Amino acid sequence: MPLFSGCVGVGIALGTAGLIGLGPERDHIRGEIDGTLSYDYPKVVACAANVLAELQFTDVRKTEDEKKATTDFSAHTMQGRSITIGVSKEGVNLTKVKVHMEIFGDRDTSTAVLAKIRQKLENPS
Repeated sequence: MPLFSGCVGVGIALGTAGLIGLGPERDHIRGEIDGTLSYDYPKVVACAANVLAELQFTDVRKTEDEKKATTDFSAHTMQGRSITIGVSKEGVNLTKVKVHMEIFGDRDTSTAVLAKIRQKLENPS
């Protein structure tokens, strides 16, 4: 008899797969994607705000904590789906970005938003 079977086995397999990240991004079980970027914190914050506007997210709210050097954005798609983006300073020219869609996560959309932030930082226009 297998050690794990049925739903438990599938859950463990999915959980394990969710912990394995590709590249510098990390993919969590909740559908949250995070990555550490080699850019200055204020530049990443501005870029994240620009990406939200460019992708036409609505109801954008920004919360900053200057002491902790963190900024959180919350917004919605035109269809009402929620997204949160957390930006935190990790060091000189080192900033962490976390992207999470909806309650249970949407890995594809979160990954696309993080990729768009990275692309804008690498190729500002």
